[in-house]
Amino acid sequence: MQKTGDRSEDARRAGPPLVSRRQILSISLVTAIFLAVAILLTLIVSHVVISMRETVNKIDDERALSAARAAFGGLKIRMVSITRDNTVWDIAYQSVVGSSNPGPWIYDNWGSTTADYPLYDAAVVMGPDGKIMAAYMKGKPFEPVSVFGDGFMEQSMSVRHASKSAVVNVFKAGDGIALVSSQAIQPFEGADPEEIYPVLTLVKFLDEETLDAFAQNHRLQGLQLHRRPVAQELNLPLTDRQGTEVAFLSWPSELPGNRALESLRPMLVLASGILAAFLVMVLLAGSLETSRLRRLARKAQYDATHDALSDTLNRSGLLRQLDAITGDPAPLQPVTLYFLDLDGFKNVNDSWGHFVGDMLLAKVGKRLRDVHHEIVAVARLGGDEFALLLEGEDAPQGVARTVLDAFVAPFSVQAHALHVGVSIGYATLEPGVTPLELIRRADVALYRAKDAGKHTAVGYVPEMDLDRDRMAVLEADLSAAIDGGRVGVAYQPIVETATRELRGVEALARWSASDGAVSPDVFIPLAERTGLIEKLGLQVLRMALRDAKGWQCVPVSVNISPVQLRNPAFAESVLAELKATATDPSLLVLEVTESLLIADPDRAQQVFAFLQGRGVRIALDDFGAGFASIAMLRGFSFDYMKIDRSIVAAADGAGNGRDVLEATIRLARAFDIPVVAEGVETDAQMETLAALGCEFLQGYGIGLPVAKERLVREFKIRAA
Repeated sequence: MQKTGDRSEDARRAGPPLVSRRQILSISLVTAIFLAVAILLTLIVSHVVISMRETVNKIDDERALSAARAAFGGLKIRMVSITRDNTVWDIAYQSVVGSSNPGPWIYDNWGSTTADYPLYDAAVVMGPDGKIMAAYMKGKPFEPVSVFGDGFMEQSMSVRHASKSAVVNVFKAGDGIALVSSQAIQPFEGADPEEIYPVLTLVKFLDEETLDAFAQNHRLQGLQLHRRPVAQELNLPLTDRQGTEVAFLSWPSELPGNRALESLRPMLVLASGILAAFLVMVLLAGSLETSRLRRLARKAQYDATHDALSDTLNRSGLLRQLDAITGDPAPLQPVTLYFLDLDGFKNVNDSWGHFVGDMLLAKVGKRLRDVHHEIVAVARLGGDEFALLLEGEDAPQGVARTVLDAFVAPFSVQAHALHVGVSIGYATLEPGVTPLELIRRADVALYRAKDAGKHTAVGYVPEMDLDRDRMAVLEADLSAAIDGGRVGVAYQPIVETATRELRGVEALARWSASDGAVSPDVFIPLAERTGLIEKLGLQVLRMALRDAKGWQCVPVSVNISPVQLRNPAFAESVLAELKATATDPSLLVLEVTESLLIADPDRAQQVFAFLQGRGVRIALDDFGAGFASIAMLRGFSFDYMKIDRSIVAAADGAGNGRDVLEATIRLARAFDIPVVAEGVETDAQMETLAALGCEFLQGYGIGLPVAKERLVREFKIRAA
């Protein structure tokens, strides 16, 4: 019994029985299952990781392709915006269409700019007739068809009608590729959709500098331009206007998924952790990429609405700002738009070059941003034109005065102290006025300010539109009157001082419109501004020569304008009229002003020498009213000097007026130039001029401008 009891106690102390074979098999089976599950899970995770790697690579490739498309699309948008700024522009339209010699203006504003301008490399102007008027690449003339092919002319011909948007296409250019943007040169408002306009084409080459900017701004390392797609790289095709692939932007894929996988490889044993981390990384990368694409979109939008040179709004940006302010709800405070045109900016470009001029424009933009606390937006509209948009209660005239005062101090550019003034036109928003109408009103006011003189501010009033409409009607009437031969000539006598005998006449244009006579002070400037002055001047010359031929012994003086002198065919046209009327050239005296000589002295000297060599005489008109100098008298061989009426009138008053008149006559005598005194009205003036040795007299005291019949009758002129 005792022994039995001992065995029971040992068994109790030994604990549970050992694991059975079945249990071992069960544990092994569970272990195998867990191992299989682990292996399967690892394989699944590995497959997921590899798939994610490929997905990330693909997403990044799509991102890169999207960025490249956005970059190229942004360049197209910028080309369209730049082209529109340079074509939907009244000054450009008037300078190209309204001028007989637009070449210098085209070169100054577009041709010379191509030499070093970052926004375009070439500019071509095609006339309405389809002929190239001017073409410049990198500041030098070139033949566009030989560079871009026949498609260039086809694109230019297709946009000759008015449009608010340019046409831009990819073109082959020798071994390179270029973006070519074309649009009709048209007025800002009132363009006729049926009319054929000249066309401006701007060209931007996809050069190494442009590709480097794309690569840096859009994370496209290794970006290059190829004629064919590159294997094992990402390729974005560039198509021409027919849809043909002419080139490819190619760059290697960054493969961010591969790099991520390599960094995570040691942690693959922790499948679940790796999976979670990878998913988080993908989500984070997607979020970051979405944010970056949004930033790129905002930058593209910014570039499309801002001027890169001055970092202000461009014309499109200004329109959007106006739409935002003038929409619903209506603004709570008055809104005023100011248009600014720089005075003297062309002299800066001519003296110091376009690079200094561009830096000056940037400085102007910066100063304008700080000129007044109520400024909502600053914009550069093109060239040297700016705009300010203000919202507030301050009086517009006071704000304009503040802006004028801001231009008193010089601008410091590369150690140069540059002085430029400004002319300002402004208009305040009224109920029912659209943004485009507000822009038009500010532009009308600016035009009036420039007419009033430099450094002036003028606010819009409705009467300006009445004046504009009246001038438009007057312009049409004047054109019809010239074509119909209804502009006549009156003759003012010029007499010898000692004998009071007739020694010549001055031919003066006279026009009687349907509602009465129009002053020459009105229709002569109108003719100059609208390009009618050449036709008018030729008509006056023809009538004057016809009459002078009949008188034979009476020279006739005819005024010429700067527009006529700039015409290369002017001298030949004068000789042609002399020949057509069989008039002795010695009977013709051409009167020129000091301002005409100052504008282009070399051209004037060449033309005058040619005409004087054939018997025509030249008179310097209005001497003393401007900036005439001894150097001018020495440089030109004048046959007569006509003293301005202001010097003659001043001799009657107190002070040194008589001394100035005497010195002027002595100066002419020193150069052996006969003197004609203008504006002679009194006997006292005649006596003074006779005593001082003036040879000839002209003025109301001698005789009024009269028709040829009355002149012949009063001075008993005998016909040939």
